[in-house]
Order: sequence, then C-alpha cells, then structure tokens
Amino acid sequence: MTVNLTCTQVSALLSFYIDDKLSNQLKQFVEAHLEICPTCNAKLEALRSMIKSLREVHEKLSVVKSGAEEYAQSEQNNDFSINLSAYIDNELSDEENLKVKKYIISNPKARQDLEKMYKLKKIMQNSFDKAKNNSKGDYSKFILRRIDMHEEIYGPDSFAKVVALFIIILTVFTITAVIIFWV
Repeated sequence: MTVNLTCTQVSALLSFYIDDKLSNQLKQFVEAHLEICPTCNAKLEALRSMIKSLREVHEKLSVVKSGAEEYAQSEQNNDFSINLSAYIDNELSDEENLKVKKYIISNPKARQDLEKMYKLKKIMQNSFDKAKNNSKGDYSKFILRRIDMHEEIYGPDSFAKVVALFIIILTVFTITAVIIFWV
C-alpha cells in the first residue's frame, strides 16, 4: 500500500522526522515524498540548519551564563562592585586598594568592568568640561547672578541694611521694655 503525502502534511511532520519520533511506516512515507519533492527537501535542510544554529547558540549562552553566574556570585566580586567607584576616585584605604588591584589582575571580567567605568568617567568629565567651557566665565559667579545672591551679599548698601535691621530690633526691644515697665 502506497500513501502519497502532500507537501503540507510533510511540512507538519518535518520536526518529528528530524527528532526521529515517527513510526517506521510514516517515516518511510515522508522519505518517499522527500525523494521526489525538492521544495520539502529544501525545507528539511533549512530546518536542520536552523536547529543546528540554535543548538550552537544555546551552548554558547550556557557557557557564558555559567561563567557570569560564577562571577556574579563570588564574594570578591561583590566587594569589587562596591569598591569600584571609590577605587577609580582614589578614595580607598591602602589595604582595600590592594585587594581591588589583586582582584582586577586575576579576573578578566573585573578588568572589563574597570575599563567600562574609566570610559564612563572620561565621558562624564568631557561632558562637564564642555558645559563649563560653554558657560564663558566663572560658573559660580554665573549661578550666583542667576539667583541674585551675589548682589545681595556684595551690594553697596549691604552694611546699611544690617545697621537698619539692628536699629529696628533695638527699637522694638526698647518699646517692649518700656510698655512692660509702665504696666
């Protein structure tokens, strides 16, 4: 008995065929169709190639993931992560600084993290310098002028204002004392 499968039926069975999960009889029908149909045969090869690529990617990700988990779980890595910014800014004690240096030397991923932090610091410094250069002058004076404190603090009549305030407080205190004394 010969059964001719359609392309749609074979396409639906291809993944089972690749995984060798078809009965012997159904497997023979699929193979018979593949011998005479170049389209289904091309689908089979494309599917095999795709599965192979996916397996390779999965294996690579498994290796990377296991390495990353080991790296993330280590106590030294936690200390390194906590102290990295302080290390870059030279804010650690000599003992902590030495621990971080040893860890960086022995761990390639830590070196990559350090390089990324240095790049980030450089980008931030360049951005700050650019903003500072664009302000055309002393940035602190610019800010003080913007909030009008510079004129209040260093204005020509600031001494007169302090003296006037002192006289007003003294007058209020004197009037209060006189009223209390006469009552």
